[in-house]
Amino acid sequence: MHKPTEQIINENEYFFNNLSNVEKIYVYGHSISQVDILYFEKLFKSVNDNCKWCVSYHNSASIRSLKDSLLNIGLSENKIEFIKLTEIQINYFQLKLDI
Repeated sequence: MHKPTEQIINENEYFFNNLSNVEKIYVYGHSISQVDILYFEKLFKSVNDNCKWCVSYHNSASIRSLKDSLLNIGLSENKIEFIKLTEIQINYFQLKLDI
């Protein structure tokens, strides 16, 4: 099955064009795998250079792959913050977000 990533990004260009004032991006429960990397790359290119990224992880072994994916799209390591998903979970279906 093929995911029409570029088409979806193009159809949502208005959304991406309005992200320049975003100061922080929260990525919860996402593996940032290759199939979705174009979305993250577009997000990265759409926000300002000072934007911070808060990324959740399931276990410490997954941090390396998450970090590598974000560094590969151009994000600086000092802009990435990691939080263990269980620290923000109320239960399997709900997150506790004290932003």
